[in-house]
Amino acid sequence: MREILEIMNIKAKNAHSLKLYFILFYLLFFVKFNSQEFISIETLKSIYPFKKYTLKTNELYGFDKTLDVYNFFISSDNILLVTLLPNLEGQSNWLPVKENEIRDKIMSISKLRDWIDTMPTGYKELSHRKLLDKAGGDYFISYNSLFELFSVKEYYNPLISQLGVLNKADKKVSIKNMYNVFEKTFPKKHFILDPRDDNRIRYLDDGYVFKNYLSKKFKIKNQNAYQFWTFDGWWAIDGYNVNRGIDRLIYMPNLGIVGGSYDFYFELKPRAMYDNVIPLPVDEEKLWDNIINEKIMIAEELK
Repeated sequence: MREILEIMNIKAKNAHSLKLYFILFYLLFFVKFNSQEFISIETLKSIYPFKKYTLKTNELYGFDKTLDVYNFFISSDNILLVTLLPNLEGQSNWLPVKENEIRDKIMSISKLRDWIDTMPTGYKELSHRKLLDKAGGDYFISYNSLFELFSVKEYYNPLISQLGVLNKADKKVSIKNMYNVFEKTFPKKHFILDPRDDNRIRYLDDGYVFKNYLSKKFKIKNQNAYQFWTFDGWWAIDGYNVNRGIDRLIYMPNLGIVGGSYDFYFELKPRAMYDNVIPLPVDEEKLWDNIINEKIMIAEELK
């Protein structure tokens, strides 16, 4: 009898702790939500020329979701890529919000310009409920959005090794090429693009060159297209590897980034999604097949 009471007491304490945890979580979320500034997609459209594309997840990840990809042309060679990542717990990527919850919290044009102008090339930010849109008289906020800044170059310089630089004149290197070199150079270490190993230690003393490598050049509807991939690892075990961002992508002059893959987003199953029907995380073998074969989602508008 005593043992049963002790177990019940432990469960009661655990339930109490869990209740306190959720109260604290929602308090923290409430404070963050009510203190952050929102970025209006309409304001971005009014400042910068842009192109919008739609990506479908079916073939690459095995379930039906949609990503909206916005290219904002900050200058002749700088692109702010804003990706509206899919809501994995609902049907819409936009969530309704009351006007009084966002009033006076929308980032001004001047502050938005300053924020973008001070972004370093390769900047990446994953934001929850930050992007704002308006349809009719109703307001909506994004479920998750990814902000990335890319710089497009066209001259060969082997010293260019900065993430975020898309060098159209770079020498072509495929992921398979890099894999073979890596295996010979670091025979006792895990290939850092391979998500199948849980030992995700970042060896800072190794001579890795983290950058966006040019993989291939081809044509899409008789227009030049350049495919790039990101050489960076999977360092986080229990969180998003935002450092990878859109880790494979297709760039087209005058059109922007028209295709990509978001392995970091589908490699993780958030704790809140344990009862969700979407098969996450995506199987590591499937992810590795996508990576080593450089599979990518192409904009529906270009098919």
